[in-house]
Amino acid sequence: MAILRGGLFGQVSGKIGDFTIRNVNGKTIVASRPKNFKKSNSPKSIEGRQKFTVNSSFTKAVTGFPVLYQIWELNKKKATTPRSAIFMANYNLSSAQAPTINNIITPYSSFKPVEDITIAGEEVKGSLAKMDELITLNVNEKVLSINILLCLFGSKNENNPYYDFIALSKEIEGFDFSKQYDFEIGLDQENSDLIEKYDQKIIYAAIASKTTAGKIIHYSSTYSKLSW
Repeated sequence: MAILRGGLFGQVSGKIGDFTIRNVNGKTIVASRPKNFKKSNSPKSIEGRQKFTVNSSFTKAVTGFPVLYQIWELNKKKATTPRSAIFMANYNLSSAQAPTINNIITPYSSFKPVEDITIAGEEVKGSLAKMDELITLNVNEKVLSINILLCLFGSKNENNPYYDFIALSKEIEGFDFSKQYDFEIGLDQENSDLIEKYDQKIIYAAIASKTTAGKIIHYSSTYSKLSW
């Protein structure tokens, strides 16, 4: 059994399936347990192994976004990595079957500009509030970065994985943060076909404002929505 200490972003330690997690000098170390160790097949142990796998997949998907990786890098605890920070923040939010609507792709933030996002045919459409009414803008904030992770689950065919991910992003230079903004991100044929293979989708989204040099000034909390 693994133990989470210090709240949502605290340290994880203990046993999860075939792995052990320990903290040494501020570092989180995940290691395989010895091969000759007798693996428990109790319901709790099986659930722990499945949850570890789900959360590892979710963590990998989030770290695939350069902007999200940078956000977690800015907010991680000393001597940890962005990947371990994402894993620890999401372990208790994932299920043994798939990620849930409670999973997060950014650390907590009071900045919540995303009003709605939908999957419409071959596009993902969304709307953002006027951001100058939500945050104090910096004169150097010139770029808007939109990052969307689609988690597809409940495969219609048992030969497909139970869940899968699609990563989408869009950046707008010279963005006007004083206006409400509607956006569209196109889906290629491969992603459109993949979406059709699943019954349900979770839309995770986060935005960030950046300087033209790429420095993040503000980032939003995670927006999440269940879609059919």
